[in-house]
Formats: sequence, C-alpha cells, structure tokens
Amino acid sequence: MKAAGRESTPSVEYMNARDTYDEIADHYDDFVGGAEYRVPAWLIGEIRSKYGSDGKKAPLAVLDMGCANGYLGRCLTEAGVMEARFFGCDFSRQMVEQCRSLGGYELVLIHDLNHGVPMVESRVFDVVLACGCLEFLDSCDEVIRGTHRVLKTGGSALLTFEHRQSPDESDDTAGSGGDRRLDARARSTQEVETLLTSHGLTLRSMHTDIGYRSPTTGANVPYIFVHAERGQ
Repeated sequence: MKAAGRESTPSVEYMNARDTYDEIADHYDDFVGGAEYRVPAWLIGEIRSKYGSDGKKAPLAVLDMGCANGYLGRCLTEAGVMEARFFGCDFSRQMVEQCRSLGGYELVLIHDLNHGVPMVESRVFDVVLACGCLEFLDSCDEVIRGTHRVLKTGGSALLTFEHRQSPDESDDTAGSGGDRRLDARARSTQEVETLLTSHGLTLRSMHTDIGYRSPTTGANVPYIFVHAERGQ
C-alpha cells in the first residue's frame, strides 16, 4: 500500500483540521472519550451481526481510513469480535506517528483522502472503515469508488457521514451539529444512498443517530451510520 502521487493545494478547512488533529494526537483517547463517541459500539455490533460473536476464522484484512492513532482498531481487537490485520492512513502526521508507536497496525501512511483511497491492488480488503473523516472531504466520490475497488467480493464498508438534517429535525435533543465549518459537507440519507449505489456498493444497513458530542461547543453532531457491501 502506498500513498497516491497526485498533488493539490489543501483547503483552509483541511489544513485547520489537520493542525487540530496534530495537536491532540498525544491525548486522542481522552479526547474521544470526552466526546461520547458512538462509532466503536456501532462497529462492534455490525461486525458481530455479519461474522458472529467470534468473527471470521481467518484474519480479516482491514483498511482503516482516517485511522487517527489506531483507536478503532484497538476497540475492535479488545472487544474480541474479529481477528484482523489492520492497515491505516490519516492526514495527520502526528496521528500516524502515534499509531505506529502504539502498534497493532501493520502499515500506516500519511495520506489525503481528497486524492481517494491509497493505491493498493484491487479486491484485497475484507473490511474498509472510514469513520469520522469523510466530513472533511470536498467530495467523497473518489473514496467511495476506491472503496469498491479494494474490497473483496462480499466485503464490508463501514462508513459515517455527517447528517444534514431538515429544519424540523434539527434541535438540541436530536443534535444540531457542532461544527459549522463542516455543514457544507454534510449529506442527507438519500444523497448517501445514491453515492454508494452509483459506485457499485449495496446497502446492508443505514441509520441516523448522534455521532458524538462536540468537545468545543457541547452540541450533538448527527451522523449517518452506513454498512455497505461489495457484490460481484
């Protein structure tokens, strides 16, 4: 696995987000814990629902895009729901260095997902994760196209998108979103379904819920939680 070679000028939002994640890399677990992050419990449930309580017998090959310090991989390993070989990428150099030092991932790259999935052979991963990172991208088309390409037949893509709610859905109880920088990149459930199916992925499940509580504003941030699969 290697990073894509294309170069582009990062957006201001991208650079600010990258700087923020660099700054919190050495205490990321505490940061996530304080945010009431709901992604780990969802992932554990989805893996169990597909592979059973003991996971797949042979180790699963997992690509964790936006892996941060490897937090999600550790959560899945500690929960005992899967035997896995983890590979990761993240836009934060400090997060990648933390992930490498903490161990558990065979390879971790510094990579901008605006360029799509890191270049690997086709149909090599059983599971692709992209959680808490897609809201930073100008477009998700390249990442979703690449996800379909690198998944094995029957493989799973477990993804989160920031949910753009209708005005009557947006309130403090359901979660009105905590970061206005990302509102332009939030999506409706219909937009997400269209994005996935247009690139050959089939929905296994999709639901909306609070993803986390913003540590800076205290507001709930709504997510779309998606489990999609590659057919043939």
